[in-house]
Amino acid sequence: MLEKKLLAGGKPHWGDITMPEADPVPPLSSDDAHTLIQWVLHQ
Repeated sequence: MLEKKLLAGGKPHWGDITMPEADPVPPLSSDDAHTLIQWVLHQ
């Protein structure tokens, strides 16, 4: 679920302020998303 949310984005969950986009935004691969989520969950 977290990997899908990371890749797809969406509405903010913690208030009404939308996080600004970085310029340029490189695409994130499924493998990179998995690695990031696993790292965060193990911190």
